[in-house]
Formats: sequence, structure tokens, C-alpha cells
Amino acid sequence: MTLFQTVIKHTDKVLHEKKILSRSDIRTLMSLIWKLGGNQVTAEGSKALLHLRWGYWQYLNDDSRSLLLSIEEAAYADYPELRKWVISQYGKVVMDSGDLSGQTYCTYCSGTGYISCSSCAGYGYHTNFYTRTDWEGNLEFINEQVPCSCSGGRVMCMNCGGSGYA
Repeated sequence: MTLFQTVIKHTDKVLHEKKILSRSDIRTLMSLIWKLGGNQVTAEGSKALLHLRWGYWQYLNDDSRSLLLSIEEAAYADYPELRKWVISQYGKVVMDSGDLSGQTYCTYCSGTGYISCSSCAGYGYHTNFYTRTDWEGNLEFINEQVPCSCSGGRVMCMNCGGSGYA
């Protein structure tokens, strides 16, 4: 099994247990990549980290997204050929630092273009609690989840207009 496959298998196992990747999960994966790469981050290790950034974005919390965004820049600096791989795999346009014309990532959204919805706290739904009386006169406590009008707990960052850049 390749380093890339090992990292993806480990990531899927963590997601099966926790449903979201935290900053500590990313650090654990980075340690695994470091160890399997012979105490260095190889091109294949960088590719695995980029796959986490682009392929698992919806499963990352804000801290892990911020960490992977900073790793992404370092990976492209060390292995420029990975830009073509990301574009071929994910159809994303990955800018060179020279293409940014001096722009930097938005600090409010960490370059994602989205922030957690303040109305639902990023859950994607609101919880309504109420009581009612059933047909026998007994009091029932109801806990109901109502979808929020946001996009799965995220809204566009108004600081950068959704571009991800300041």
C-alpha cells in the first residue's frame, strides 16, 4: 500500500468514527506522513495532504482548514508539479503566488470564502424545543430539528465576498 493510500485509509477510518477532521487529526496525519516518508515530507506525502485539503474540505473544521491552507502553499513551493495534479483531480484553479497580484488569504475565513452560519452556529439546522399535550393529557417534550436557510452550516464570507482573498 502506498503512502497516499495509507493516509486516505486512515482518514476514512477517523471520519467513520468522528464525522469531522479536527486540527489534531490533521497533525496526526502529518506525523504519519512524516514517519512513512522516512522523516521527510515527500511529493507523495504532499499529494496526500493536498487531497485532504481539496477532497475532504466539507469534513474539516475551521482550524484544520486553516492548517491545510498553510500547508498547501508550502507543498506548491516544494513540489510545483502538484498544481497540475490538483487541477486534473479536482478541476480547481490553483494560483501561483505571482498570480495573486499581492493578494493574501482572507484572515476572516482563512481563504475558504465561507464562514460558519451565525444563525445555526454551523450545524445547518435549528433545534426547536417545545411541549404539547398528547391525546391522553400527558405532557410531551418535543425536540425538533429544522433546516437552516444557509448552505449546510456555511455562508459566504462578506469580508472577501467569497473569493477567499483579502
